[in-house]
Amino acid sequence: MKSISRVISIFFLFVVRTACAFGTQNADSLSRLISADSISNFVQLLSSNEFAGRETGREGQKKAAEWIRKKYILYGLEPLFYGDFIQHHPQSIRANGKANFEINQKYFLFGEDYFYFPGYHNSVYRIDSVLFCGYGISEKAYDDFATSSCRGKTILLIEGEPVNKRGKSWITGTNEKSQWSTDWRKKWKLFIAMKPRLVLMVVDNISARIDSFLYKRLPEGFAMSSVLPDSPPVVFISREMALRLFPESHEEILEKSIDRIRKTGKPSTFMTSSDAELRIKESTAILLGENVAGMIRGTGSRDEYLVISAHYDHLGIRDSVLYPGADDNASGMSGLLEIARIFSLESRAGHPPVRNIIFLSVSGEEKGLLGSAWFVKHPPVPEEKIIADLNIDMIGRTDAVHDSAGISDYIYIVDPGSLCHTIDSINTEENEKYTHIVLDHRFNDEKDPNHFYNRSDHYNFIKNHIPAIFYFSGVHADYHKPTDTADKINPYLARARCGLIFLTAFNLANSETTIRTEKP
Repeated sequence: MKSISRVISIFFLFVVRTACAFGTQNADSLSRLISADSISNFVQLLSSNEFAGRETGREGQKKAAEWIRKKYILYGLEPLFYGDFIQHHPQSIRANGKANFEINQKYFLFGEDYFYFPGYHNSVYRIDSVLFCGYGISEKAYDDFATSSCRGKTILLIEGEPVNKRGKSWITGTNEKSQWSTDWRKKWKLFIAMKPRLVLMVVDNISARIDSFLYKRLPEGFAMSSVLPDSPPVVFISREMALRLFPESHEEILEKSIDRIRKTGKPSTFMTSSDAELRIKESTAILLGENVAGMIRGTGSRDEYLVISAHYDHLGIRDSVLYPGADDNASGMSGLLEIARIFSLESRAGHPPVRNIIFLSVSGEEKGLLGSAWFVKHPPVPEEKIIADLNIDMIGRTDAVHDSAGISDYIYIVDPGSLCHTIDSINTEENEKYTHIVLDHRFNDEKDPNHFYNRSDHYNFIKNHIPAIFYFSGVHADYHKPTDTADKINPYLARARCGLIFLTAFNLANSETTIRTEKP
C-alpha cells in the first residue's frame, strides 16, 4: 500500500510540474497569437472619420463605446455593470461648459451631484426663491400643500414619505409604505395638477439613485412621464445641494423642518430666498462619458480581479480639423482588444484563468482621467479584491530618444514598486524569458518634470493603493496633433509590446501567489 501511495504521489507531483511547465509554455505560444494585422485594422478604424476623434461626450465617442461593447460581446466577456457593459461617468465642469447647476457661486456636476432625464427643452432657470414642501404629499390626513400654493414656483421636496423614529409611516400608521413611496405616478400626477415651475427632489444617496436611473432598473414609464408636456422639470439633487440652496442662516431651518415632520407627522413648509441657476440640456448624453468593461471569470476561490485598461477617447474635431488619435490611444485600445481576444480564446477552450480579468476601456482620459477616476470611485467589484491594473496608453510609435539611439524595440515602464514589488518582478521576469524588450524606467518618478507618472489612467489606481504598471512608448512630434494618423503606427512594435503585457497578465491571472499591496 505504501509503495502504491508513493507511486501515486510521484505521479501527482509529475502531473502538477508538467501542468505548470505547460502553462508557462502555453502563455508564450498564446502571446504569439496576438495579431499585428488586427491591431493595425483596429487602429485604422478607431482613428477614422467614422469616430470623429472620439471626444468624450460627443457622438464619435458614443459610437466608439458601442463598437467596443460589441467586441466584448463577440469575445464572450461578461458585462460588469448591472448586466451591462457600459458605466456612465460625469464630465468635468469645464467639459460641461455652462450646462451646470450653480448655487451660491458653487458649481455642481450633472451625473454626480444631480440628475434629470433627457427630453426637456434647453432652458435656463434662475432660482431666487425656493418653497420647501416637505415630501410633496397631498391627502386628507397629511397635506404638504394645505397652506401654500406652489404654482409657478421652484419647490423643494424630500423623496419618499415621513416615518417616525420607530420606522412607521405617518401616512399608513404601519411599517408598510404608502403609494406615495411605492408608486411614482402619485407624485407626478400631483406635480401636473399643482403646476410648480421646477421640482427639486432631495434623495439620500444621489449616486445610488443615479445608478438606478442610468442602468434602467426603474420602469420605462418613469422617464417618459417626467418629460410629458404638462409635467414640470424634475431634478434629483443631493442633500448637500439642498442645503446650499438656502442662505446659511436658513440651513438649520430646513433640517429642523424635516425633523419636525418626522417627529409630529404634520407638514412643515416655508419659503426662503436663494441664488441659483440651472441650465437644462435637452440631450444629457453630452454631459456624460462611458466606460466599457467586460470580464473573463476565473476559477480561484479568492475571487480576485486583474484589470487591464486603456482609454479610447481623444480630442475630437477642433476648428473643423479631425484629431485622429491613432497612437493616443487607438493603439493602446487596439492592443487591449487583442489581449482580450486571446484570453477569451483560451477561456472558451476550457482553460479559464485563476483570477478574474477585467478589460476596462475608459473615456474622459483627455479631460482629466475622468473615466478611470469614476471606475475606481464606483467599482463594480470590491476594490480590495483588485490586485493590479495594467494600463496601456500609446504603444504604436517610437520617440526621439530611442530613435537617436537606434532602439525601436522598447517600452517605458511606470510602476510605483513601493506599492507592490511582485508586479514589477513578474513583468521583468517575463520580459527576460520571452520578449526581450528594452524596459525603460526613466519616467518612473513622481517628480519627473514630464509627469508621466500621473498623466494616464493607472494613476487613479495608484492613488487608491492598487498596484499598477503603465506601458507606453513615449511622445513624438505628432502627439495631440491632427497628424497622429494610422499610417504612422508600427503594428509589429505594438504587437511585441502587447506580447509582454499579455505574458505579465497571464502570470498575474494564473499565479496562486498572494499579491500583497504595501499600503502607507
